[in-house]
Amino acid sequence: MEKRKEAHVLLVGKRNRKVKQVERILAEHFIRVSLASQLTDIIRLPDSPFDLIVVTDSPKDNLCKDFLLALGNLFPQARVICLFDKITQDIEIIIRSTGLLFLGSYDHFGQWATDILQSATGAIGGRGGF
Repeated sequence: MEKRKEAHVLLVGKRNRKVKQVERILAEHFIRVSLASQLTDIIRLPDSPFDLIVVTDSPKDNLCKDFLLALGNLFPQARVICLFDKITQDIEIIIRSTGLLFLGSYDHFGQWATDILQSATGAIGGRGGF
């Protein structure tokens, strides 16, 4: 396994089976992974800003245009990975404007996580993140 990176990762989701699996995968690659599902929780997290944000579709009540725009405004330096089983065109347009590195399903992410995260760390590292 590759050495874990110093980047601080925010995982946006509710603690369900799929999000726990994503959290395990991220913990294999990064030293600091924070889980939050509401914007107020995210703002209160220590050690911000985040280098990488992984947004899942599990906080359905919070996953809206305003939430995604607020994430982009709060953490403009962060790279973004989005994991969705279903996505609307409006949400996709907003997500693509937030520095998106990957948009796909949980299964696809699980299958290609190492390559996706290596790409993410290269993008972060190229901007002085490590």
